[in-house]
Amino acid sequence: EWESLTMYQVCTNFVFPLTCAHKCSYVESLGLKASPPTWMTSHFWGCPFRHTVNMLGGHSSLRGSAVYWMCTFANNQHNLAELEAADILQSPFARVLLSMSCVGTVLL
Repeated sequence: EWESLTMYQVCTNFVFPLTCAHKCSYVESLGLKASPPTWMTSHFWGCPFRHTVNMLGGHSSLRGSAVYWMCTFANNQHNLAELEAADILQSPFARVLLSMSCVGTVLL
């Protein structure tokens, strides 16, 4: 049910199946031109997904148009080896935070 769907369930029931054929991230599966992230999101996967979407909507209404980086959609959930980089600055999270386009982190 949408009201209580968590990010765990979004990943398992939507992201995984939609990206399985190409074993890529959800963002890559869309085939769109990459957009540099304005904000990195940090969130609890157990929170209802609709709350996460609503909070980002509120943030966007105050900050204007933005590109939000969210690990569930940006990372390849079929291969998370990149998260085990020996140099933490090479992790996807650090690369986003250190990118020139990233203004900051939205804690949800």
